[in-house]
Amino acid sequence: MSSTPNGLPFPEPNTLPQAQGIHQSDFILRTAILAGLADLRGNPDLLDWVFNSLRSDPTTKEDKRAEQIAEAKSWFLRTKIPVLMYPRNDQIEFPCITLALRASDEVERESTTGDTHYITEEDSEVLWPALVDSFTPTYFDLANGIIGVPVVLQPLAVTTTAMIVIDKTGGEHPVTVRGNDGTTIQIAPNSLGDFSQVILKGPHSSHSVTLESASFRETYSVGCHAEGEPIYLFNLHSIVSFLLLRYRQELLEARGFERSIIGSDDVIPDAAFLQGKENVISRYIKMTGYVRHSWPKFVYPKVLTLNLGMSAQSGATKQVIWKGDIDSIISP
Repeated sequence: MSSTPNGLPFPEPNTLPQAQGIHQSDFILRTAILAGLADLRGNPDLLDWVFNSLRSDPTTKEDKRAEQIAEAKSWFLRTKIPVLMYPRNDQIEFPCITLALRASDEVERESTTGDTHYITEEDSEVLWPALVDSFTPTYFDLANGIIGVPVVLQPLAVTTTAMIVIDKTGGEHPVTVRGNDGTTIQIAPNSLGDFSQVILKGPHSSHSVTLESASFRETYSVGCHAEGEPIYLFNLHSIVSFLLLRYRQELLEARGFERSIIGSDDVIPDAAFLQGKENVISRYIKMTGYVRHSWPKFVYPKVLTLNLGMSAQSGATKQVIWKGDIDSIISP
């Protein structure tokens, strides 16, 4: 994980994001632009690349080229440029950058007739039900970590080979030994906690969830706005275009906004910002990319253990007896 000089994290370029929930494109794009601006301020030499085409412009004198680049860099480094979600009801300061979603359309299914996700299921950490609800142990041996189970709960205390004791304060204590008759369970000796009331739970990933997803094509309007001389707007537009291109692998694709393309419109007087302002002009960058939304379909418990019993019948024939309601374990 690399970072900008001011500590903003950059994902590794080869990170492959997994679609989880509804993609938060507004947040992703805004923070990407903020991180890009911060990196340019922390590494001002990168601004030379933004305006590099001016250095070889044959129609401008060499000293004028250098002066124009220096003025553009100085303006950016000393100017506060907020990044705002549009529209806003409060007064806006200029220059600024605005973001607005223009369209989000589901991509037509090509290879499947259903919402099949590329990962069909995963462990669920959200649902973690108790195997045995809160109870008062019959006794607790701190030195040996032995917890006595009340008679009425003893059949439930042997339902799984992997159990966790939750003490009254929420501390987790894995069960290391359980009695075959369910009268006792054992945790690590000298475990600290309040064991006046405890709960028995299975492993954290005791449930699975099936996943579905769909791909969406989203179009955003990235507005560059400045007040006064047009050169300020040109500078801002060049800087925003540069960072959207330079950082799109690290700050967009690596965060789920994939295959982005950009294009720009003409400079226009912006009537939306002219209240109380004399000369606000804008140029909008249209940015299109693809995201994936995912959602859970079914949640079902895993089979945590099977208790096998053997009973002899007539002659040499033996029968395996399955203990436990298997149907209730594997059904959604």
